[in-house]
Amino acid sequence: MARIITTADVTEAEASIAESQASSAHAVKAHHVKRAQRRSVSRKASRPKKEQSGSTGTKQNLVLQMLRRQSGASIDDIVDKTGWQPHSVRGFLSGVVRRKLNLPLVPEVGKDGVRRYHVASLKPAKA
Repeated sequence: MARIITTADVTEAEASIAESQASSAHAVKAHHVKRAQRRSVSRKASRPKKEQSGSTGTKQNLVLQMLRRQSGASIDDIVDKTGWQPHSVRGFLSGVVRRKLNLPLVPEVGKDGVRRYHVASLKPAKA
């Protein structure tokens, strides 16, 4: 025997569907909020502390200090101190030191055959 579906049955079914969708949407929203809270807590905990003094402890400043030494620095010296790849050191010397900072970078080959770079002192302007 077939059951006859009335408009009341359809209305009741639609209301039931709407209620279940609303409760699942609330559950999904609550899940995302909890997940975002956990993520922000874990991200905050894993971040290294930044130094208060600004950018004085950066690798770039370390390299610039090495280049200002009278003996200068070789690419291998810079690789050892910073952990950069040799091609990254060459790119830094070319792109940042020479182009952006406009510093006079002088390469010199020593008696041992190692190329060392240093920043040449700027000649003071004559008055």
